[in-house]
Amino acid sequence: MAFLHHQPDSLPICLLSLLVILTFAESEKLLVIPQDGSHWLSMRAVVEKLSEKGHEIVVVVPEVNLLLKESRHYTLKTYPVPYKQEDLDAGFKKFSSNLFRKVSFPYTILQEYRNNMYVINMFFDNCDSLLKNREVIRYLEESHFDALFTDPALPCGVILAEHLSLPSVYFFRGFPCSLEHAICKTPNPVSYIPRCYTRHTDQMSFIQRMINLFVNSFETSLFKMLYTKYQDIASAFLQRDVHLPTLYRNGSIWLLRYDFVFEYPRPLMPNMAFIGGINCEEGKGLSQRGDLLSLEMSRSFPHRYGFPVCLLFVFAIICFGEGEKLLVIPQEGSYWLSMQALVEKLNERGHEIVVVVPEVNLLLKELKYYTRKVYPVPYTQDDLRHRVHLFGNHAFEELSFPAMIIGAYRSMMELLETFFTNYESLLKNRELIRYLEENQFDALFTDPALSCGVILAEHLSIPSAYFFRGFPCNLENATASAQNQFLMSLDAIPLTQII
Repeated sequence: MAFLHHQPDSLPICLLSLLVILTFAESEKLLVIPQDGSHWLSMRAVVEKLSEKGHEIVVVVPEVNLLLKESRHYTLKTYPVPYKQEDLDAGFKKFSSNLFRKVSFPYTILQEYRNNMYVINMFFDNCDSLLKNREVIRYLEESHFDALFTDPALPCGVILAEHLSLPSVYFFRGFPCSLEHAICKTPNPVSYIPRCYTRHTDQMSFIQRMINLFVNSFETSLFKMLYTKYQDIASAFLQRDVHLPTLYRNGSIWLLRYDFVFEYPRPLMPNMAFIGGINCEEGKGLSQRGDLLSLEMSRSFPHRYGFPVCLLFVFAIICFGEGEKLLVIPQEGSYWLSMQALVEKLNERGHEIVVVVPEVNLLLKELKYYTRKVYPVPYTQDDLRHRVHLFGNHAFEELSFPAMIIGAYRSMMELLETFFTNYESLLKNRELIRYLEENQFDALFTDPALSCGVILAEHLSIPSAYFFRGFPCNLENATASAQNQFLMSLDAIPLTQII
């Protein structure tokens, strides 16, 4: 059975951290040094919330940029840079195209290095122009800010915080190869913290640990290669020799935009906090009607992109108008927990929903959000619990590889037999089928892990939206006639793995 993971609302957590660390009183002043692109979309939501709480905010940006535009939430202070908008657009286009270029290992390392260096060099001109702009620097010195808020992926904000003697808050997704931990001298044992590109887990053999140690030895050199130019301009600006990692360690708090549940266990410095979930722009309210699209949904959408994005796809597929009718054919167990949240939201938007369930079930209970239509099945509640219990026990048994395959097949087939009985009972129930035919539903929403909803959509001639985690062995790709990538990836797979 799949499990439903709830990700906490990260924006209030981030705001709480900011307010506690910076000890803002009402209407105090915050200097913001952002990064352009999607980095700013993440930071902007926090800046706007702080502005709504009464704080005076100044955002310093280059006059040529992609997304760093004016807003009522802050004062925008610009400075000139030695390139044009066309140059910037062309640079980002080249960077983004490189991200999706397929190369085999170890060329991935070289490509990522070149790609990162391309962006770092492109933004170097920004930082150099800002630090040499005496008018803007004088304005910042005279404004007496209380704190500095920056994305430290590039160190211009870090250098300014040192020059202005301000406490600084770092808000970002992390350096390449998680170098933030090496910079901060976080305990970083190679015995159970895998290094980038090794593809190891936190449980390594002796040979894997040796490889991990070898890769680890390059981390400091990698930081120097990436940021040497910034160290030079920092020394010139601060008029003293500068060790850039030391400047980074002066940050008051690191707000890291990744979720601890996706990371291997590791020690953290006391001023580091995981605030996963703030990535790119916040979801906005959805319209009542979307375009009719032909696409298949996966239950991974709420987890990766958030609940509003998942709702967007549901509305797009189903093409609802206000008050239209939706037929739901769910699956039992944790599958339903995932789908139930969407059904409730659709009901709150005025849609009439009918959920068809067997009268013997585990979680498919009555709720105010929908009409529940039940049909009889030829087994008892105890029979169902016993079969689900056996299935759950097998999932946690430690078996050899062949025994695991055989056991999984047998327990899966026993559970499928139970659900087959459900759907055979439904499709043979003439009274219920007649009810569905007469109600003229506008769309069908189903988990296609089992095919009853798919069959009913065909019978009722209504559009269907599929919402699920996937078939065993990713068979949904074969079902949807997805292109087979096997031959395309042979050059990147050792012969033993191919076999």
